[in-house]
Amino acid sequence: MFNINYHNKKTQWFVLLLLSLIWGSSYILMKKGLVYFTPEQMASFRMFVAGVVLFPLGLKMRPKITTKNAGLLFLAGMLGSFIPAFLFAYAQTNLDSALTGILNSFVPCFTVVFGLLFFKKQFKAIQYVGVLVGLLGVIGLIYSTATTHLHFNPFYAFLVLVATLCYAFNVNLLKSWLSDLNGREISSLSFLFLLPLSIVAVWQTGFFNALTPKSYWAAFYIALLGIGATAFAIIIFNDLLKATSALFGSIVTYMIPLVALFFGLLDGETIYGVQLLFAGVILIGVFLVSKR
Repeated sequence: MFNINYHNKKTQWFVLLLLSLIWGSSYILMKKGLVYFTPEQMASFRMFVAGVVLFPLGLKMRPKITTKNAGLLFLAGMLGSFIPAFLFAYAQTNLDSALTGILNSFVPCFTVVFGLLFFKKQFKAIQYVGVLVGLLGVIGLIYSTATTHLHFNPFYAFLVLVATLCYAFNVNLLKSWLSDLNGREISSLSFLFLLPLSIVAVWQTGFFNALTPKSYWAAFYIALLGIGATAFAIIIFNDLLKATSALFGSIVTYMIPLVALFFGLLDGETIYGVQLLFAGVILIGVFLVSKR
């Protein structure tokens, strides 16, 4: 489907930047979708669209399903897509898109923790330093943003952190427990399991009943989320993980806040100089984490 040489170092960084642009812009798309739809409607339609797009590929890959990997594929779909889609949708009813993208940067930290606790991963000392530097940058961004937002509610930030826990465990799961499948197989098969659940969810939330001429653009933005940020991006992300490591793949979540801040600025969200300063600290962390 995507004939990309993921073992080439330049290609790996290109894909990482592409994913950063796709996922970094997803927060502003969610913000636009929530103008006319509830969080449940937006998340369920996003998963429904992704499932429909990946359905033909999933049918083609169906012989790859075994009694051993069926449960893991379903779990990968739930942790990597379904649960976070609802958590982010609820979170953005209170948080700015830029702040949501910033909070998502905790994924590499949790990736290291889960790698050590459950997957017996080993990391270089310089990578630990990179994680800490990146974490300091993230904390600084959160603090500087939260102090300027009077309606900031920690509960909604907690929802984002739960989503990052899901992502972090999932990237380790893909690398360690589903190593015999490539990214296309994992993505399409996991959504083959999720599609019935997505159909029920989109029906129960009444998404199609909420469609009006005024909400067509909002529905279009959500469809973009399903096609680009979910179906397409997850395939190339899973392929990237196969060629690199769980930690390298999680670096994308350090770069997402920069894109989210940019689109937030374009949409009229207030961005301060101190936030840009901490964004630079995050980039230093990315450089250190990527060191061999």
